Amino acid sequence: MIRVKNLNFVIDEKKILENINLEIEKGEIFGILGPNGSGKTTLLKHLYGEVKNRNISIDEINMEKLSSRDIAQKISVLVQENNLNNLDMTVEDFCLTGRYPYQKIFQTYSEEDYKIVDDVISKLGIENMRRKSINQLSGGEKQRILLARAFIQQTEYIILDEPTNHLDIKYKLELMENLKKSRKTVVITLHDMNIAMKYCDKIAILKDGKLKKLGKTQDVMKEKILEDIFKIKIKIREIDGENIVIY
Repeated sequence: MIRVKNLNFVIDEKKILENINLEIEKGEIFGILGPNGSGKTTLLKHLYGEVKNRNISIDEINMEKLSSRDIAQKISVLVQENNLNNLDMTVEDFCLTGRYPYQKIFQTYSEEDYKIVDDVISKLGIENMRRKSINQLSGGEKQRILLARAFIQQTEYIILDEPTNHLDIKYKLELMENLKKSRKTVVITLHDMNIAMKYCDKIAILKDGKLKKLGKTQDVMKEKILEDIFKIKIKIREIDGENIVIY
């Protein structure tokens, strides 16, 4: 479990996060929604330890007591796929970097490391990309590679910052399906309300650095709640057994 208790964060006397309290249970997909500038990315940086804070614990251990290596063995982080631009290495070599948190000084990759890479590449169906340069991949393909490295890192938790932005719907659904099948604990910021509705077990909604709503998806994703937060007209309709957000 990741637990956040009374988290506050201030930059230049401006409150970026104010009194955030939440718990992320193991095995759930936890979605974070909110308008631009609401503090979503800043909250994630606290959750994966880029900004360490004594008010956050993971598996009952205070985040301030964990080294960067300790955190990397517990949490995988998916950056935006455009951060891979101009990265001149093969997909296989990139995926192998997911094993780095487990290496000792001067140690090379082991047979077990290569086996883990082989297994994940096979399960995600990306064998055809293995020898390609990262520079040759599309945005959707890069996102698949980032997910592969996260799985290869073999952490309990995966944190993603708006990974579905700019992706075709095919890649959005593929990404979310793979996360769901992994049964890992997933924390994900999203703009797409329908992706959140379909895949998230719980939702937190931020606005102006404050936690406005927190709970099970079906309890939070309500027309009035979303209209009050996002200031747009929203309708939720059931189509073929699924709730769809229309805005």
